[in-house]
Parts: sequence; structure tokens; C-alpha cells
Amino acid sequence: MTRFASDGAEGLSERMQDVLEEGRTQSVFPSASLWVADNLHPLFDVHVGEANPDSLWDLASLTKPMSVVSLVMELHAQGVISLDERPARCKATVRQLLGHRSGLPAWWDLSQLLQKGLADWKVGSDATREFVRAAIEEAVPGGTHAACYSDLGYMLLGWHLEERTGKSLDSLMDGYGVGEQDLSRVMPGGWCPFRERHLRGEVNDLNTFLLGGVAGHAGLFGTAHQVGMWALELVRAYHGQSGRFAPDVVRSYWQKTHFEDTDTWVLGFDTPTPGKSSAGNRIGIGAVGHLGFTGTSVWIDPQPGRVAVLLTNRVAGPPEAQATIKRFRPRLHDVLFEALDRL
Repeated sequence: MTRFASDGAEGLSERMQDVLEEGRTQSVFPSASLWVADNLHPLFDVHVGEANPDSLWDLASLTKPMSVVSLVMELHAQGVISLDERPARCKATVRQLLGHRSGLPAWWDLSQLLQKGLADWKVGSDATREFVRAAIEEAVPGGTHAACYSDLGYMLLGWHLEERTGKSLDSLMDGYGVGEQDLSRVMPGGWCPFRERHLRGEVNDLNTFLLGGVAGHAGLFGTAHQVGMWALELVRAYHGQSGRFAPDVVRSYWQKTHFEDTDTWVLGFDTPTPGKSSAGNRIGIGAVGHLGFTGTSVWIDPQPGRVAVLLTNRVAGPPEAQATIKRFRPRLHDVLFEALDRL
């Protein structure tokens, strides 16, 4: 266990270690890490199972905010990208794609799409990526639609970033893929029927694998500390502290002013649904967050300068872990936020 020096944090870190251990013994996940910041400063991190502070996790859909949204924020602040521009051959704007209002569906099985439509396709080839991109662009209906969380929209955003910068996503953002020297640090993933092997150091998301391991919707690996410090940079910018992100851009993206509907999705982040949020019932109404399929999540509560990062490899656990983690997340956050309010 690693702790950061802070008055009153030691007892809380021990309590959260117990909560994580309960999750492990109840087969919610084989291993987990929790990283916590409060009042704009790191507070503590705890780990169970095989996990330790250096463990690398398949971050799954945390890739969306950590890679694509972060890059758009930076390029927006520099005047390189506009929220109202459209990627080439696409009927949706960057704003609509960021906010999941493009009209695209949530997901496609790219293996079936490729097998039916592209002869002699290969994993990660330029032809594979171009075929998939053209198919998704063709599916965009145009106009602003009701929110529908979409991996496909973030694939388009990733390709748009590559075109606007002339660089690949993995050169723009560290963390795509795992080098041979770091394989021992990676938390084991689940069994992949398509690849017919247990995954370790390979992205769990099959569509990302088929695209070569680098995509706008998934593909990043990272430690709990790396995720936490990224989130902390954002919330510090929200409070006007200079750094990587422009304060006015961060505040704008987290406001519900970009669309006429009242859905929980803002630009690149979800917000809590009262009584139904994975962040529990004690997080602030101005909070933002994101989940990942592998059992990952990050929640940011701007006003108290608070961050909670939960990383697990629940995909390496039993099939029922997908349901049990939905019950575990809000309980963990309720215990954590209630205790932080008392510090």
C-alpha cells in the first residue's frame, strides 16, 4: 500500500483498503487500485490482489477523455480545432461527436463488418482502418440527435485528430500499448474467444485490437497514479491554476450549455444521474466522470477539488463480475466521499 502524507488520510486509506478487499473476496474483481485526491492534492492510493502502485491497467473507455478529449481541449485552446468544424467526409461536428449526439449507434462488431465487406483484410492495416472509417462516416445521419454513448464517434474523433496534426494518436498520447519491458507490470485481462487466448498486455476491446491497438475510443494503458494526476490537472485548471489545460476550456466542456437536451453527457464526460450514478449519492452535482468496460472509472468533483480513480481487471474475473461491479462502484464512492467530507 502507498499513502500520501496528509492529516487524517491514514485511517481513511485503511478503510478503503478494506472496501477493496471486500470486493476482491466477493469476486467483483481479482485486483484493484484506488487513487484519491482532495482539496487539489493527492491524498492516498491503495491496492489489492496482484496490484501495486506500478501496476498497468487496460483503461478501456477512459481512453476517450484521457486521449481524445484532452487533445481536443489543448488544440481548441490553441485555436487549431473548432468545436463546430466537421471531420472530413463527416456530417457531425466535433461538438456533437464529443457529446455523443451525432446519431451514431453505440457499437459495431468490426470483425463481422470486415469479414463481410473487405477481402483479405489484416489486423491494423491501413486498408482495414480506411474501410472502417468510411463505413462509420457513411452511417452518420447529420444533425444533432439525442445522446447515445458511441464508441464509433470517438473513432472518428481520433482519426480527425491525426489528420489535423499530421501525427498518429500513439505519438500524440503516451500509453497506447505495452512494451515488452513492461509486460510484467500489466494486470491480467480476460479470455478473448476471437483471439483464443488470455490477454495480458493486449487491449481487451476487440475493435481496438482489429484497428491495430490504437483508437480514439480505447487502447490506453496506465497506472492509477497516471490517471489520477491527469484528472488532477483538469480540476486544478478548473480552479484557475496554470498548466497543461486552459481553465476556460475545461470549465466550458463541463457545463451543460452545449446542447438543448438535459442528458447527463457534457463534452467528453458524463455527469451523475441522481440516485443511479456509479459515483454514489454523495458526489457534487457539478461532478464529471467516465467509466471503462474493463472495470475502470474516474470521478472528478470540481468544487472540493476531489478525484477518485478506481481501476480493476474485473474482465479477468467471473462472468457475473459485470453486474456486481455496478453495485460495488456506488457503495465504494459513498463510503469514500462521506469520509472525505468529515476530514
